[in-house]
Amino acid sequence: MASLAEQAMAELPKAVDSLVAFLSAPKGFLLRLSLEDDGAMTSALAFFALFSAANFFLALPYQPPHSDPSSFAAKYVAFLGLGTIFFAAEISIAWRAVGGRTPFRTYLLFTFYISAIATLLSSFGSLVSRGVVKVFAPTEIDEFSTVINNLLVFNYTSLDKYVFTDSNTGVLLVGLGIFWVLSFIVVGWLTVCWGAFRQVNTLSRWRSAMAFALWFLLNLLLGVPLAFVGRALDFSLG
Repeated sequence: MASLAEQAMAELPKAVDSLVAFLSAPKGFLLRLSLEDDGAMTSALAFFALFSAANFFLALPYQPPHSDPSSFAAKYVAFLGLGTIFFAAEISIAWRAVGGRTPFRTYLLFTFYISAIATLLSSFGSLVSRGVVKVFAPTEIDEFSTVINNLLVFNYTSLDKYVFTDSNTGVLLVGLGIFWVLSFIVVGWLTVCWGAFRQVNTLSRWRSAMAFALWFLLNLLLGVPLAFVGRALDFSLG
């Protein structure tokens, strides 16, 4: 365990440099990766692990009060790892359906970087939105958490029950607005990175658009059951 922590700390400066380069030019950063180099996958895993650890601490405050931190950590590693592989598989299937022939390794390599940032943004949005509600309307935090958890599995029924009501103080709407803004930023982030997949597949823009639409449908088909598995395990990323 100690050696693993030492390795992680040794990779930290490199991961920070990668973060700056990635955020400043997402598509260019991904396309500059050495796709056939084993070291590239190791660096991607280290980047993913370090920023997933940061995401872990963002998600921790709003776990159920009865949850054990070590149990949550185990579920977190399993769920996030499985979710990332699912995400890469969805992207690979979508591109292959429109003629892409890039190896799965490339999709997984890109996904480790993309997913680390997307998950971090998602948890940050959840943390901030819940924090606003907890500070300004503490009695409504449980209801708001129910809304957010349902939205994460595409269930909108709780909006009418808790948010769009005459008794709502308006704080829930503010919190919900913050959550949606960060959610759109996550989608925008993926859209910016999507061009890298088009470049490595050397396909046209319209095929890229078709692949994105297909990925979105696959995400609904595979992502929703995965999210429900998380709920069944009493697990949430935010």
